[in-house]
Amino acid sequence: MLVAHVQGDPQPVAIARLVRDGRSAEIAFAVADAYQQRGIGSALTGEPIADARAAGITHVTALVTGDKPTALALLRRAVEVLDIRFEGTELVRAAIA
Repeated sequence: MLVAHVQGDPQPVAIARLVRDGRSAEIAFAVADAYQQRGIGSALTGEPIADARAAGITHVTALVTGDKPTALALLRRAVEVLDIRFEGTELVRAAIA
């Protein structure tokens, strides 16, 4: 789990986590609205993905709501998105190998 802070703001501005399950994992991240579009999500997502690769994880999943197209775009930049299924929210399966 990673937590991002911005100098001068006492509150965390973003969080990213990776939960492993064998050779796959679920990734989740959130960035406070006031700090979106500043590269924080990309920076935070890159670290758990690199950790997952180093641990031999080959696929990640993420739940992305339809009203957050920037989150899906961030995932597409970080990993090779293989599958998007709609189950109330979008379930994204991606290859990271």
